[in-house]
Amino acid sequence: MTKKLLKWPLVLMAAIAVMFTACEPKPEPDPDPDPDPQPGESTCQVIAQYEGTYEYGELFVFAFIDNTLETEGSQIVGGNGNYAEVYFFSDKVDLPDGYPTDGTYEVNDSWTPGTVIPGAGQEYSFVGVIEGGKMVNDPNITGGKMDIKREGSLITITCNFTDEEGGEYEFKYSGELEVEVVPYSLEQENQPGFIGVFNEANIEEENGIAYLSMTDGAFSTVEIAFVPRGGVYEGTYSFDFSMSEGTVVASPGAQQDANGNTYLYPSYAQFQSSMIYFIMDGTLTVSAERIDLECTSFRGAQVDGHFVGQYTTGQSVSAPERVISVRENMPDRIVARGK
Repeated sequence: MTKKLLKWPLVLMAAIAVMFTACEPKPEPDPDPDPDPQPGESTCQVIAQYEGTYEYGELFVFAFIDNTLETEGSQIVGGNGNYAEVYFFSDKVDLPDGYPTDGTYEVNDSWTPGTVIPGAGQEYSFVGVIEGGKMVNDPNITGGKMDIKREGSLITITCNFTDEEGGEYEFKYSGELEVEVVPYSLEQENQPGFIGVFNEANIEEENGIAYLSMTDGAFSTVEIAFVPRGGVYEGTYSFDFSMSEGTVVASPGAQQDANGNTYLYPSYAQFQSSMIYFIMDGTLTVSAERIDLECTSFRGAQVDGHFVGQYTTGQSVSAPERVISVRENMPDRIVARGK
């Protein structure tokens, strides 16, 4: 089965446009730059996004834009050079900054941590070849590697890619880098903590994952995805991204579709439809007559919930639409390529 990734609403070219508004055109780089660039010696700018957690690893999309390209406002208006969109998987992510693991990322189709997803058709990693400010070709990246090394606030990235026709491309960046953590954009800074006392609780199971819904029937709801041990729900579970038995699936955030509908990934808590907490750490304890949730959100807010009584099983009670099955629907390329 062809692997696919969830399609996020944020168009990467829009982010590139924002970067362009803040960057003056850079001079032609040294034709033979040092292989390990120092701050100020970069041959490109970088737009970096952390997209969330998948069964294949932590998904990142980095865009590299040659300094030889001229910009005006939010448009590329001149210059000759390249930009590249690179999809890759890290084995972990350094939150809240959103940095991937240091190391060498090889281009191959194994879809494992430490690899770059090669381009295929009109999807995933590719190079945009720019002449006179216009894209004249967009070959797929099919080989090569990307090296990432971070020391304190300085990150050094060196890319050497090849395309399907044997073309070679190099991008080098060294300096500070802000990674946009896309999945967590709905959770605000400095939110107060959340304590929910629930009177309804339901668990349904699908493909080995148990979905717990708790609600007070009016203001608050909690959606938790966890992996029971041997099909038995009772027990204490910790949060992580492994999806292994005895764990709760930490939330990779939210998604908006093309129609503007927002979907939240379990595990999360929502209070009065306005405060949303993506749960990252803590414990879930399930017993025959009580459920306790004691955890913290992505932004560090305390999120506690309690249900006393016998939970039901089967169809969820007033559960928001889920998009936890990231494993079945993976994204088309974020940017639609065109000449």
